[in-house]
Amino acid sequence: MKILPIIDPTLDRPREDKWFTEGFLPQVVASLSGIMLFPVDEEQRAKYSEGCRLWFQQRQSDALLQKSKFSLGLFDYSEHHPGPDGIESWYQTIHYHAAYVGQIALIIYQFAKFYPSHEVGLNKAKFIADTIYKDLKDENGYDLSKSKSWVNSAWTDYKSVSHYWALLCLIRTNTEVGFKDPANVGDESLAYWLRVFLTRSELIRSVLNEPASKRRKEPVVKPDDMWTLPDSLPLPRLGVPIGPPSEEALEILKGYKVQI
Repeated sequence: MKILPIIDPTLDRPREDKWFTEGFLPQVVASLSGIMLFPVDEEQRAKYSEGCRLWFQQRQSDALLQKSKFSLGLFDYSEHHPGPDGIESWYQTIHYHAAYVGQIALIIYQFAKFYPSHEVGLNKAKFIADTIYKDLKDENGYDLSKSKSWVNSAWTDYKSVSHYWALLCLIRTNTEVGFKDPANVGDESLAYWLRVFLTRSELIRSVLNEPASKRRKEPVVKPDDMWTLPDSLPLPRLGVPIGPPSEEALEILKGYKVQI
């Protein structure tokens, strides 16, 4: 497994319980966001994470690190980062690829939780996602449907962090999912939201690390291919507040069966 390297490397004996202390938060957020944006490119990840860490440290006294929605502050630095090789709109491009992969992972999780007998693995989830977004266009009129090669390439690049992006997609659309997130009340510090985010991401990862079908031995994603947390890291007991797949998704799945 790829263990998140978000403990201060300068400590001789780093302790996981320091992850959520005020002094460590900039490093934790910087490392996590760098891994989510650049899970494969180590050089770009290191550059981004270091710049992000310094940027957060300079603004730690602001309300920036006290947002009630952890997800809204996760990539704030990207708006101020020049991007790899000076590419314009680099963040939007990466985010689009990664978020699409997150939606695929979220579909797999939904069916595993509510309809495990449907045995929705990677191929079925890709089919559902592609069909749902087939006729969608973004605010600029750009077609959101993607070719099979594009989806496969995006999955290869971001499957290791698909559980993080799945939860981020869920958080950003929670008003449409039809649930009241119990984490919306109480402690609203970034440290609290970080715990919630990592806990729920791990629940999604555990599903992706299992075979989608009893007939298959291979998991959707091999555990060694995903970023995860040290076993010793203390996390709260929480579930993933998500409803069942939509009627549209269930109908689309029937079409996949017909094509087999």
